[in-house]
Amino acid sequence: MLHLNPLITASLLLLAPRATANHFTCNWGGPSPDPGKAGFTKLCEATQHQVNDHQATFHCDNNPTSLVADWGFLAPGLLEFGTPCNGGGYGSSLQCETGGAAWGICIEGKSGRECKYLNRYDDCAWPGTFTLETLPSKVIIYNS
Repeated sequence: MLHLNPLITASLLLLAPRATANHFTCNWGGPSPDPGKAGFTKLCEATQHQVNDHQATFHCDNNPTSLVADWGFLAPGLLEFGTPCNGGGYGSSLQCETGGAAWGICIEGKSGRECKYLNRYDDCAWPGTFTLETLPSKVIIYNS
């Protein structure tokens, strides 16, 4: 069995290429502040389900197995929207194959509603961070 010096092992790990994917912030304003008014169809509303004081999940209310977003899993306070069509995404094969490339994502909470857009194969983190008190009560997903 080959045994490497811990310092050499650590150095090799630092030089190895990173296996993690690029991570993006949701910053595309899209065609309209309201996807519904831009011709997008509402796919689902997903109510916040608190896991603990630092994590929550958002599953489509009409399809509880569809995880569309989570909070606090990727990083503390970060609201992450999953990919609609890439590697186990929440979009159906029909929506992903025949629908448009853009998807609308909206948050709804005490401060009102705000929407961004993402490509069907992307995921993204909402700009900024949330506390449990400021976390949106629900998110809304639209497809084009």
